[in-house]
Amino acid sequence: MVRTADLENAAELALTAFCWWRADIPQDVCEAYWRDVHGIMFARAPGLWQYRQLRLAANRPDLWPAVQGVSFDAPEVAQPQGMPHGLFLSEADLVAFGRNPLPRETIPDDAHNFIGRIGAQLSAPGSGRTFVDLVDDPSCRALRRCRPSYSASFREREPRRRRRSIAT
Repeated sequence: MVRTADLENAAELALTAFCWWRADIPQDVCEAYWRDVHGIMFARAPGLWQYRQLRLAANRPDLWPAVQGVSFDAPEVAQPQGMPHGLFLSEADLVAFGRNPLPRETIPDDAHNFIGRIGAQLSAPGSGRTFVDLVDDPSCRALRRCRPSYSASFREREPRRRRRSIAT
């Protein structure tokens, strides 16, 4: 039996983004458009091996134990609502994806229909991995040694000043 992680880890490159829906459109409309229009278009792009969409719930700081000096609060504006994830089997597939007018022009133009802002990251070759929970215990106990897995996102407290390039 082939494990999901083994299939996903066959990809050499991963493209992951965080998406914030447009504030002037109801969230359910943005999610429906992402699922029914934009996602289908993106999934058909040449070179893309696998595509998934993850809807992100609002931050729940009450889920974490209190830690002195650490705040788990995040302003609503800082919380993305969606995370698309694309996998490419090779750099040649990524090049084919990037050269095609669908992902190069049509998809970015279409994103303006529901996305207010987006941040994307392309993994270095071979570094985008799906990890497997080998403990297989959803509630690790203090007496038992285990390695819980987690995801962390960080934001700057004060935005950096943007550098302006001066055209000569």
